[in-house]
Amino acid sequence: MRRPLEIIGSGLVTSVGLTSAAAAAAIRAGLSNAQITRFMDWGGEWIAAHVAPIEAHDPHTKLLKMAATAIEECIWRAALEPDMNIAMVLCLPEASRPSTGHELGASAIGEIATLLGTRFSTHSCVITVGRVGGFFGLDRARTLVYEGKADAVLVAGVDSYVNWPALSHFEDRHRLLTSRNSDGFLPGEAAAALMAARPRSGVALRCEGLGFASESATIDTDLPLRADGLVEAIHAAARDADCRPQDFDLRISGLSGEHYYFKEAALAMSRLIRDQGSDADLWHPADCTGEVGAAAGPLGIAIAANACAKGYASGSRILCHLSSDGTERSAAFLSYGMLQ
Repeated sequence: MRRPLEIIGSGLVTSVGLTSAAAAAAIRAGLSNAQITRFMDWGGEWIAAHVAPIEAHDPHTKLLKMAATAIEECIWRAALEPDMNIAMVLCLPEASRPSTGHELGASAIGEIATLLGTRFSTHSCVITVGRVGGFFGLDRARTLVYEGKADAVLVAGVDSYVNWPALSHFEDRHRLLTSRNSDGFLPGEAAAALMAARPRSGVALRCEGLGFASESATIDTDLPLRADGLVEAIHAAARDADCRPQDFDLRISGLSGEHYYFKEAALAMSRLIRDQGSDADLWHPADCTGEVGAAAGPLGIAIAANACAKGYASGSRILCHLSSDGTERSAAFLSYGMLQ
């Protein structure tokens, strides 16, 4: 049985905008706001990064403020009734990421609720799988709303690579874009939030299907890459949405600059799309925001929601796909229009 979700609100905090509308406009224009940090690469040059302009006295507080700002905007845009039962699914970096000592944890939902002066359902939870977390969060949201455990679910992600433990970890593995490495990503930080609920009548963006799979040939292995995991995830999402894998006009991904992930995405598309004349646009917001990890999924869907509402999306059927540094692969099919 199909269980679509309607996206009824979004909020963003990025290096190129502190609201959903501002960030979407900047990304549409291809603007970037990378700046030199106080960290140095192994070549003796300063590392560039996309830094969110949120003031805080320590990294933990900054992450909380980023998340709370995006969530507050999302709640305001959703315009829900005050007595509605809202759960939160908070997506955070994967546990394998080097510790900074300032990470958010299970207590973050309560801390954010306190900052906002609100309360969230006891069914709220934290997901720590990094870049693919947003779609895992939507899957959890779907379960909660269709089982009647929540009227609506906030799916939020917050992450930052702009700290020395993360930067040195990826620099040691030649994965940062630096003076000595052209095959890498620019680190970033962001918070993104979506409000998901059962579909209502009217024109809206809806998540029609979700798919998940596992990839054995990860970026840290020497196995030959065939994109089996991403292909399987997209197939699963298409089955869930009752459509074909090639039924999309626009593709949004978490690609952030590394050759491995561009190759994986290209291989997956070559195996899924036999029509060589297909000209669906590919958007990768990380060009403007940097690598934002756990915020990538909600950010991509928030960009899609703004593009559809403003009329500059290249179609009404959208495929989003995300790959983690580990084995997890995920995909989502979205549609925009009147509820049939």
